[in-house]
Amino acid sequence: MKEGNVPEDDMRRTFNLGIGLIFIVRKRIADEFNKFLITKKERPVLMGEIHKV
Repeated sequence: MKEGNVPEDDMRRTFNLGIGLIFIVRKRIADEFNKFLITKKERPVLMGEIHKV
């Protein structure tokens, strides 16, 4: 990326970096956890919920 001066968006499309790391956290702390990730310059996305059967 650096040597070829390739923009990050092009790298993501070309190499399909996908989701990356997934965290499973309790719903009651999800907002706080997302705020923490943002302070670490991450871009959290809520993917869904797990329900007890």
